[in-house]
Amino acid sequence: MSTVRAAKTVLAVSGLLIAVVAGCSHSPQRGATTAHRPTTSDIYGPPSDAAIAALSRATVPTAGRDCGHVALDSGWPTTTIMSDKSVCLRDADRMGRAAFMIATGRDYDHSAYRIVLTTAGDHRLLVTVIDASPTGAVRRYGWRCGVPAEPIAMSVFFPNGRPEPALVDNGHCTSTST
Repeated sequence: MSTVRAAKTVLAVSGLLIAVVAGCSHSPQRGATTAHRPTTSDIYGPPSDAAIAALSRATVPTAGRDCGHVALDSGWPTTTIMSDKSVCLRDADRMGRAAFMIATGRDYDHSAYRIVLTTAGDHRLLVTVIDASPTGAVRRYGWRCGVPAEPIAMSVFFPNGRPEPALVDNGHCTSTST
């Protein structure tokens, strides 16, 4: 047997042994359930069923033109996205018409959120955030803003653990939350 062939054989057997040991060390114990149970240490999991159900029951009135729906967690868990820039809300407002845009996402503790931007064509933009916790508790946050002259790109950050659209951090918005 040549030295090169022996080295390749040793390398292949070593790789196989490592794979078997790694697989065995992460197997569930006998009798243990393999069903996913969100825990606070599992930060990359999906929103809980209770959060999704609570979010589906929470409504925000929307009227007029639908300017689109954005899933801000589409790159989760490694990244979140910023939506494409949109002039839909601005243009509808300038024409005196109602319009809305909706963004959805999740945060680090199995919560789910929805952000709704609405204008009634009155040069105001209402921003509503509905945040549903893993237990199904719902919190609402809101801001009243001027309709931006520049195109809107939805993105979100999490100050104090709550979802907040970057849009409201422009100095032109007033909180309506209590």
